[in-house]
Amino acid sequence: MNINLLIAIIGGVLFVIVGGYLMIKVVPVMYNYRVTRFGVEIFIFRFFPIYKIAIDKIKNVDLEEGLTSLRGYNFNPFRTLRLPNRFTRIYLVIEKEGVIKYLIITPPNAELFYTDLKAVWSADQADRAGFGQ
Repeated sequence: MNINLLIAIIGGVLFVIVGGYLMIKVVPVMYNYRVTRFGVEIFIFRFFPIYKIAIDKIKNVDLEEGLTSLRGYNFNPFRTLRLPNRFTRIYLVIEKEGVIKYLIITPPNAELFYTDLKAVWSADQADRAGFGQ
């Protein structure tokens, strides 16, 4: 066996192992999401804010299980921002106003994030309708 071929095989195997490790450990913490009373904030590496959605720009929030449940939406690939960074079956779909119409994210605890966002969004809807006074 040629020594160059052996080095190439060992290098390929190491590349796959290191790449798999990075996919499991680094990618899940790449994006983080927070619900505030003003809306949803998206962070990269948990500290650097990269995107904000104002609560009054959100039209609807849905919790979907599995990729097949997302087929019911009419996603335009140029108007949908996908930030799924966790290997999960639960996706949160935020429909909003603006150029980017849909946002698909995977928070660490999707059910709790959905409940918090729905509560803040419902309170904002009631305030705008005049029921919060």
